Amino acid sequence: MKAIILDRDGVINKCMPPHEYITKLIEVDYLEENIEIFSKLKKNIPIFIITNQQGVGKGLMLKKELNTINQKILNHLESRNIYIKKIYSCTHLASDNCSCRKPKPEMILKIARDYLIDLKESIFIGDSETDIQCARNAKCKSIYIGKSKINILPTYHAKNPMQLLRVLKIEKFIETSHQNT
Repeated sequence: MKAIILDRDGVINKCMPPHEYITKLIEVDYLEENIEIFSKLKKNIPIFIITNQQGVGKGLMLKKELNTINQKILNHLESRNIYIKKIYSCTHLASDNCSCRKPKPEMILKIARDYLIDLKESIFIGDSETDIQCARNAKCKSIYIGKSKINILPTYHAKNPMQLLRVLKIEKFIETSHQNT
């Protein structure tokens, strides 16, 4: 079975400035143009979120606060008929050198093990070089939706929401009724 894997910050909601973290519910600002596209995904394809959240490791927020923020995001997505199977979060510091922090592939590999996902048929949508490297490390297809130049070649580069929609249609992740959208 194939799956869609999404990064959180920069894909579902806007990123904070560099070296800042979303630590409060009020800081969640959705990327509605992406969410509109995700609402067209085939309902029989599971969707997951993986996210590095080192703000917990730095003591800027508690894991409980991260869970509250993630639940708010899940509720918003569900209100748009987007159902996330599970959010996998790495709360370690970059210096911890853990196996779950992107670009290491452990969160994606865990999804594959937990849900019997075929990673070669799956796609990871991210907005950073770290995300694309993570997908590559997991032998998963990738869609880069970031604006910055990166030093690794993704499977696809979608420079705007329409290109993202086109790629998802090419890969047959979009509902048939939305083919002409």
